[in-house]
Parts: sequence; C-alpha cells; structure tokens
Amino acid sequence: MRRGPGGGPLRPSAPPLVLDFSPEGRSALGQAQTWLKSFSTDAFQRFTAKIGQELTALCKACAVNPPTQPHEQATIYYSRPVFSHRFRTGKTKQKRSSSGVWYVIFDLQDTNGDARPDLLRVVTIFHAASQAPWDTQGDESEESV
Repeated sequence: MRRGPGGGPLRPSAPPLVLDFSPEGRSALGQAQTWLKSFSTDAFQRFTAKIGQELTALCKACAVNPPTQPHEQATIYYSRPVFSHRFRTGKTKQKRSSSGVWYVIFDLQDTNGDARPDLLRVVTIFHAASQAPWDTQGDESEESV
C-alpha cells in the first residue's frame, strides 16, 4: 500500500486544505519578511515566493494524508497538537548550514465537522538559526532565579 507524507494510507484525492494564519503566525511572517528585506530585496522576494509555494504544497499534501506525529516540544508549548514543516529558501545547499532554512509550525482543524481536517492554520514561522518560541521558556525561569 502506498503511503503519503504523513505515513498513513493515501486518500484518492481531496481538495487542498484552506490556509489560515493565527495572529502569532501572521506576525511571525511579517517579521521574517521585514528582517529579510533589511538584508536584500532578492532574499525577501525569494522567501516570499518560496513560502507561498511551500504552504500551497503543504495544504495539498495534508489534505491527502494529514501528518500523525506532532512536534513534541511545540505541542507542549501550545497545549495542542501542532506539526512542523522544514523548508529551504537558500540558493544552494551548504553542509551544516542553517542558511535559508525555515520552519513552519501549524495545526490542522476540522471546521465542517466531517472528522477530517479542512483547515491548515500557521501558528508560527521561524528561521533555523533563531530560537524557537518553546525554547525561550527555560531562559525566563533561569534569569528569575
């Protein structure tokens, strides 16, 4: 039996999931674009095009076969199952380099009650070289001691 990207059996076909952004996800996207634009318009344009392609492909892939393994640390941080998707915007792959590597943290929701996800909501986006939101918890508690 063929398996999809989430490991489960492939559904014959399904319409792509609807894409949505949480307020934090929309803010994170805006911050990423602003940060990249401060370096170069080429990096900004490449990121904007690539994130659009990646999110479109992710909506299609998750409609056919939703992921089943949530990201453990992010799920604990957000108190609900969330998933991680890694993508690269860099021009070339460099060994052991986080250059151009980004993560999208998203959740899946069933808004129409048919027991299948129909909405992919972006929770946050961050660069691989930056600190993940769930990693900041430990820093705050250590500083207050």
